[in-house]
Amino acid sequence: MAPFRLSLPCKGLACKILCGSGLAILIPFIFFFVFLRYHDQKWMEYELRSQARAIYRLITVTRQWISWHGGIYIKNDDNFQLLTPSHFVRDLSLFSKNNLPYTIKIAVENPKNPAHEPDEFEKKAIEIFKNRGREYWKLEKNLYRYAAPLTFKTECLSCHRWSKEKTIAGCISILLSTDKIKQHLIERRRIINTFFILTFASMIISLSLLIRKWVLNPLNKFKVATQKIKERKYIQVEIKTEDEWHELAETFNDMINKIRNHQEELEAKIREATEKLRTAYEELKKTDQFKSEFFSNISHDLKTPLSAIKGTIDFLLRKNPHDQHLLIAQKNVHKLLQMINTILDITRLEHGQLELNKELFDLRELVEEACVAHQPLAWEKDIKISWEIPPHPLWVEIDPERMYGVISNLIDNAVRFSPPNTEVIVRAFKENDNRVLLEVEDYGPGINSEEKNRIFEKFYHKRSGGLGLGLAISYGIIKAHGGDIWVKDPEGHKGSIFVITLPLKNA
Repeated sequence: MAPFRLSLPCKGLACKILCGSGLAILIPFIFFFVFLRYHDQKWMEYELRSQARAIYRLITVTRQWISWHGGIYIKNDDNFQLLTPSHFVRDLSLFSKNNLPYTIKIAVENPKNPAHEPDEFEKKAIEIFKNRGREYWKLEKNLYRYAAPLTFKTECLSCHRWSKEKTIAGCISILLSTDKIKQHLIERRRIINTFFILTFASMIISLSLLIRKWVLNPLNKFKVATQKIKERKYIQVEIKTEDEWHELAETFNDMINKIRNHQEELEAKIREATEKLRTAYEELKKTDQFKSEFFSNISHDLKTPLSAIKGTIDFLLRKNPHDQHLLIAQKNVHKLLQMINTILDITRLEHGQLELNKELFDLRELVEEACVAHQPLAWEKDIKISWEIPPHPLWVEIDPERMYGVISNLIDNAVRFSPPNTEVIVRAFKENDNRVLLEVEDYGPGINSEEKNRIFEKFYHKRSGGLGLGLAISYGIIKAHGGDIWVKDPEGHKGSIFVITLPLKNA
């Protein structure tokens, strides 16, 4: 079962306090009004019953007094007429209908006079009186009905012979109108309601003003101060009262001062560290630039004599093609020239000066050419090189020579790091209408996560010799072609998969 939640028309603290306070004030008033209505009902019944009892006692005393005197004579025009208790009640009943705020009726069982015929209320009252009941009343819509026993004393026997055996002859029925007393209650309730509304409104207004002065105003000062902290403006909260708000303001101001001091110290340290980093970065940048210029210059200086040496060796080999010393020298000079060209390429990449001779080319030709070229190296290690290419052309706009170098470098690394009796697989296929994918998969030891994050950095090499520039140059060449290169783990075996993506062109 979900917990009960009171939903308020607004979310502010002042609204919540006012709603809670108003509810706390309203609930006792509601109980008061319920009690007042109940009390008014009981008071009205009591008042009407008291009036009816007084009328009944007056009638019974008057009847008894007339009976004691054996009736009284009243003047009727020029004659005197005997007035008995029965005549008195009858005349009073007729007189009350038009002149009194109540009416009286004598109701008896089996009356000779139809005027004394009891109705349902009076019949029930007579039955109650026979069972020693003393009175019976009933509150109807706008009337209050009261009945009490009609009894005959000893002095009544001179007129009512049959009453000796039956002292309860009937009842005296009194009917009172409730209009005046209800109107009085309505007026009183109207006054009380007006007083309550004015009291409630004045309490809410007073409470609202007090809440604003004692709660919201200090709270707003803290709110403004905390918002200024976001803007790094540390302002003080001033509350000139001798209460908890003043203590809280002092504590808050102490905290603000500590935060400001700490912030200033931290900013000073950050400025100092930033300046040191900037200086170190400038020095590192200069060192890197000097290193690049050094490698570039020394490579240029070495390339010219090495080219001359290579030309001389090639000339001598034409005369002595089987001279082992010349063959070894030719091989080493070729390696040196490759290393120098690699250093020059990485320098050009760093300075954005790498020139690409792009043309529309079928990538399948490069894949097949590179795989065939590396088969002799693979056969030495009993490694099989296979390539998977589609039957349709894969047109890409590339520098064929440099892209061949990238593919060749990946296949060469795969063969080097693969154990004997394994396979190197090269795949080229169209991923979608915009991209071509090239994958080189091997069954070597694989590359861990740390190496994957650094394998394309300059001069990074862990398991082989060399300068560690092959993958860095490959990365730069692929990026210059608008593509991407990364390495991932194959599924089901150890090893690595180098992935290259290139934009696909329409022939």
